[in-house]
Amino acid sequence: EAEGINLDFYRDYNVSWHMPGRYFTNPDDLDVSTLLPCISTSLMTPETMKTYLDLTGDLEGVEIRESSAAGAAGAVIGRCFDNYFWYSP
Repeated sequence: EAEGINLDFYRDYNVSWHMPGRYFTNPDDLDVSTLLPCISTSLMTPETMKTYLDLTGDLEGVEIRESSAAGAAGAVIGRCFDNYFWYSP
């Protein structure tokens, strides 16, 4: 008999009840040479990420910069891990 959890239902991702991570590849095991670095994605577009923050309130998924290359204080960008990964809330 198969075992598993319903990954289509957000409550099944609750790690206090289940261990959903065992159904996914560990990011450390991925070949990042096939991925774009975060700096080359919309995660670094302040307008896009400001809209994301406004819609979700996810302060853990963004960084608010004191200043940016464009000189805009308070620029919102995606919080990138290991230069290639952004983890959803």
